[in-house]
Parts: sequence; C-alpha cells; structure tokens
Amino acid sequence: MVNLETVLVLGAGASKDFRFPTGYELVMEICQMLGNRQDSQFEFFYKVAGKLSPDMADRFPDALRRANPLPVDAWLEHNPKFIPVGKVAIVMALLCNHEHQQNFRTKNNWYQLLFQRLDSPFEEFQDNKLSIVTFNYDRSLEQYLFETFRYTHTEKSEKECKEKLNQLRILHVYGSLGRLEWQFNDPDYPLPQVRYGAQYDQDTVLSAADSIKIIPQQSPDLPKEFQEARKLIANAQALYFLGFGYHETNMQKLGIANLRIPSKIMGTAYGLDYQRIREIEQLSIRDLRRKQGLFPKSVYEFLYHYINFNELGLPKIFNHYL
Repeated sequence: MVNLETVLVLGAGASKDFRFPTGYELVMEICQMLGNRQDSQFEFFYKVAGKLSPDMADRFPDALRRANPLPVDAWLEHNPKFIPVGKVAIVMALLCNHEHQQNFRTKNNWYQLLFQRLDSPFEEFQDNKLSIVTFNYDRSLEQYLFETFRYTHTEKSEKECKEKLNQLRILHVYGSLGRLEWQFNDPDYPLPQVRYGAQYDQDTVLSAADSIKIIPQQSPDLPKEFQEARKLIANAQALYFLGFGYHETNMQKLGIANLRIPSKIMGTAYGLDYQRIREIEQLSIRDLRRKQGLFPKSVYEFLYHYINFNELGLPKIFNHYL
C-alpha cells in the first residue's frame, strides 16, 4: 500500500513499453497514415474530419509533414485552426493501432510493479494515497489496473471492483481517448464512453476526439485539469516524474516553480545526456538539486531499484548521479 501522499506525473515515455509512440513517433505515424490520398485511411480521415472542416482536413496532412513538429500537440497549440481535424488524426493513430490488451504482456511491466505496490486487502484499497497526473491520451494504465484488480479479487462482483478502482485519481491534463466502460462519469470532467481499443467508426472516432483537449497558446485561462494537478502536487509528500520530457511549457503549466515543493522529488531521465539533465535541474524549482534525483533509467528500473512509496529521503545511490 502507498502510505505517503504521492503524485506520479506521466509523460509519453511511460507508455512506450506498452507499444505506444513517443511524441516524435506519433507525428511520423500520422504522416505515414495520411501520406497517400488514395489509401483507405486517408479516405476515412477525410470523411470524418471533413465534417468538421473540409478545407483544414485537406490541408492538415501536408502542413504537418512540412512542419515535422515534436510533438503534434504543441504544433496544434500554435495552429488552432487545425485542432479539430488534428484530434481526429491522433485518435486514428492511437485508439485502433495501439490500444491492445496483448500489449500488457511485456517484460519488466511497470504497471504490474505499481499494482503490487498498491495491493492491499480489498476493503482498504481506497486508502492508497496515490494520485496520477498524466500528459498521455491513452488509457492503458487504468485499463491494466482495472483488469488486474478485477481478476485478483474474483470473489468480488464487477460492480464492487468498479467502485474501488474509481476511487483512484488518474487525471488526464490534456484529456484522453474517452471514458472507459468501467469508469463512472465524473460530472466535473464529463466524457463520452469509448471502449478500450475500439475499432474505426465515425461516431467512435468523433467521441474520442472530443475527449482530447488541445489548449491554444493564446488561451488566457489555465484549464481546470492543470489547476487540479497543481493542487495535487502542492499537497504531495513525494513527486515522481515517469517517462517525462520536462518541457518548459509543461513545467510552467504544472506551476512547479511557484508551488510548495514536496519533500521528495525524483524522476526518470532515460535517453537524456548529462548536460540536458543539468538543464532540467535548473528549471527554477526551489531546492531542486537538493531534493530531486534524475535517473537515466527506464520507468521499470527506476521504480524497482530506487522507489519506496512509504519512505521519504533519496536512495543512497542518488549521490552517484549528482
């Protein structure tokens, strides 16, 4: 069980082990998917996105290919005219191509490791002091946790399992691909229901696209999802960044520089060189170098070797990376 007030912040790298694309890979996949106007995928895209804006649907594939952005969401923030059709392309790439239950069967499964840390007597599961803030659209983590929880407690009804899992806070700050079949409809964040890994049809794709939130750069108001994320972080004792890119814009939206800093801040830095790690450590976070450890490890290795959800303080090996 997780006894310390803990927040996990997930980036694209957190879903990579489950065959979801990184930001750059998603751009490449969309460009390839829409690269041939004679292909059935482009025809479907134009049929669906064309209902929103025929002109933007026609211009979007070439504009995205020429911009070659990293990632597509940030590019859409700068180009709000493409947001409605861009969300359709994102859904087509993620929902049908990557949301597959068989992708959970992977070596070094950090979802499984997290479930082991959350595991407790059924009646006490809601006492886990864990909240998850994710920048990802996919619902793979919550789907895995529900399936595993349900078939761990086979003596309990599906309704009882749903009630327990719905008490675990998982906040998609940029929206998601929709509300899963077992999830309750949150009146504060109402979403249409979209089955995990649903196949192409116009209504499903439009529902999932409507659940994604792209925030134009000029928007003056901080979305309520980020307001809640800031509250969760401000009340946390421990904060862990998993598979996160530490992009300055996202750090600003989280308000990291101005929040009360938790006693323990750590994160993965897989694939980042020493200079980039040092740059991240200078992102205007009070006492960052004293309280944060950035580890060039995968999410699984990070959680397995370095994280105790019930103890404050950095592991002894932390000094090796300073």
